Amino acid sequence: MSKIQAVIFDKLIWSNKEAQLWLNQHKLKPIKGVHITKNYRRYRIMEPNYKYNYITYDINNGIKLIIEVKFKKNK
Repeated sequence: MSKIQAVIFDKLIWSNKEAQLWLNQHKLKPIKGVHITKNYRRYRIMEPNYKYNYITYDINNGIKLIIEVKFKKNK
C-alpha cells in the first residue's frame, strides 16, 4: 500500500484554512506546521524514508500528493 508523505496546495487557489479543512475531510494529519514557498503550501503527513523513492501525483484543482513508492533506491 502506498503512503502519502505530503500534500501540496497551490497558494493562489487554497488559503491555509481551506487547505486544513481539506486535510481534515480526508483524515490526513500534518506532523509539522505548514511550509510555505513562493507558490505552495506544503503539509508533511509523515517523515520521508530515504530508503524509498517518491512521486508527485497531481489530483486536481491545485493539489499535489507526494507518494512513497514501495521499491528501494539503487545504491
